[in-house]
Amino acid sequence: MGLGTWACGWLQATALMITSNRITNRIRIEFFKSILRQDVGYFDTHSAAELNTRLFDDVKKISNGIGDKVGVAVQAMIQFIGGIIIGFIYGWKMALVILATTPVLALTGYLFFAVTTKAWFLIKTIILALAASHL
Repeated sequence: MGLGTWACGWLQATALMITSNRITNRIRIEFFKSILRQDVGYFDTHSAAELNTRLFDDVKKISNGIGDKVGVAVQAMIQFIGGIIIGFIYGWKMALVILATTPVLALTGYLFFAVTTKAWFLIKTIILALAASHL
């Protein structure tokens, strides 16, 4: 069973990384084509380094979002639905109690995410301000 789980996980990760790389390459090509279609005045306001950085960084962010995160989200959703089904099969009373507390758990998770995200942006802003003051 463990070997089958490992094989399926490896297959999932490999397929998603291949798909992510293909989509990323298509986006890079389209982005580069759109840069080449710009008027000459566009290059007066945007440096070559900025365009190169955007070409790499923006597409890398998309690649990171498509890759493992999609697989993890799909896997978590299937585990949730499967757990609910198995719960109703083996103990429908307990499954109803757990299902009733799901909105509270979801709200708690959302609040935790919101607070940690705001705290991270605040910390990041403070660090950037400190770094800028030392220059």
